[in-house]
Amino acid sequence: MVEMDDAELEEQRLFQTKWQHYELWEKVEARFKRKRLLWILADVFLVFFFSAVPVVMDRFPHWQSRFAAELLAEQINQMKREARVNREVYRMRFTDSQSLTYTVEKVQHCSDAQGVKIRTSELKQSSELLTWLNPSEGEVLGIPGLVSDFCYDPWLGNHWNAQGQPLVGFAILPVRDLQSQRLDRLSILLIQGPSAEMVFD
Repeated sequence: MVEMDDAELEEQRLFQTKWQHYELWEKVEARFKRKRLLWILADVFLVFFFSAVPVVMDRFPHWQSRFAAELLAEQINQMKREARVNREVYRMRFTDSQSLTYTVEKVQHCSDAQGVKIRTSELKQSSELLTWLNPSEGEVLGIPGLVSDFCYDPWLGNHWNAQGQPLVGFAILPVRDLQSQRLDRLSILLIQGPSAEMVFD
């Protein structure tokens, strides 16, 4: 084996040192690229987040009114079940114009003015203050067919359908929207047909 002289050893050592420096700078540059990419991704996320916040805040009351309408549909379905099981006429009506408080009562006929109160409850869904839109307010705002009560007869079915109104509805919206007559965050529970099928609008 040929021995390397001092000059060649020095040159080889310098080459290895330069190569180590090169590898070190490659690692540093890769780390900088990762950090830069993370900063860009974080900036993109923040832009989307802050762009979405106003939209979410604007639409949140609508989601709450929709959730309240779904709770109302559940309560109406429960009342229909009770009417069928007990073979009695049940009626639900909103009793407070400022809140979503309702009363379920037993009546002899849907046309009765008074009945035997079964329960009074409220559609509790969130901190957002919601109210229902009564029929006269609905007419003023161009939403016909709204009702403030619903009666179910286990033999005749939906009393509104029996009276010649095949489609009626309950409308729920934020109180502040009612004051400003803003209707895009309104949720309507539509009730149709003799069996009182429900759909959301």
